[in-house]
Amino acid sequence: MVALAFLPLTPLSTRADYVVSIGEDGVMVRISGTFAQGVPNISANNTASVFTRIPAFHISLSGSNASLLTSLLNDSLRDRSPLAFVNSVFLTATSNETSIQYELSFGVAGILTTRAGVTRVDLSWRSFAILDEVLTGNISINRVLPTYLQPRITLLAEQPPTPGPFQRLDLWYLNDFPTPASRITPSTQDLVLFNFESLSLPLQDWLRTFDLDTGVVRYQTGTGFNLTFIVRITEIEETANFATDAINKINVSIEAPYSTLLTGDELFFETQGEWESKVMVAIVTVSLGLLIATLLFERTLSGRRFAGKRKR
Repeated sequence: MVALAFLPLTPLSTRADYVVSIGEDGVMVRISGTFAQGVPNISANNTASVFTRIPAFHISLSGSNASLLTSLLNDSLRDRSPLAFVNSVFLTATSNETSIQYELSFGVAGILTTRAGVTRVDLSWRSFAILDEVLTGNISINRVLPTYLQPRITLLAEQPPTPGPFQRLDLWYLNDFPTPASRITPSTQDLVLFNFESLSLPLQDWLRTFDLDTGVVRYQTGTGFNLTFIVRITEIEETANFATDAINKINVSIEAPYSTLLTGDELFFETQGEWESKVMVAIVTVSLGLLIATLLFERTLSGRRFAGKRKR
């Protein structure tokens, strides 16, 4: 049991991203992820089992069809940034009965201010959380785990030891940490897809990288959840581990111009506003005019010198 507790439980990664793109024109967010069951896990002999099947569906929300989602997003962002509001909300999601592929995108406004050529961006909204249901008809998306998987999870967590000729050990892991079975139901009843409260971690603690080719600085971290149930069967000298999991892991990246300065929840970067553009054009025009005038003056002066020499 002690040895198994330290086995690496993180499954093979599934592609998922929460990308915040910051520019002079505004802020765009794209969250694309996978809620998956039956993901290969190196700590088990068999990982094909799922907690339960979920309804098969394909949905797409945008414009007026996304009004409820837009309202939920506005409320959750304003809990962190009172002036923030969203636009151009789009959500698509597809279920194959064991997993859900989803993509949520939207713009964020009300968080940028520009003064004296410097733009300030408030990023405190990044840790927004939607705990309510995002429903399309009778299909649950945000609360897929509590709605569809929770009854089976609770049943497995509360089942008594099974008598038999072999030794059985049930182990639960939440976000790779061993968790008592008695804590599984209360700890998972609010596991939702669009909960990013863990991103309140100070931006100074995120991994920072620079991309010189694109002139972008990136602040990176991770979020999401990983629930794993392992049944360890020992018979005589043979041991086998059977894993069942539910995973929604997200890689997070905030992308901003290279000249960014970070202070708390705010980013600052240099911009070129309208008056700066006019000043730059004026400087270039005046410089070019001075250059042309100088060349003409030198040509005239040289001509006079040459004419003087010919008279002699």
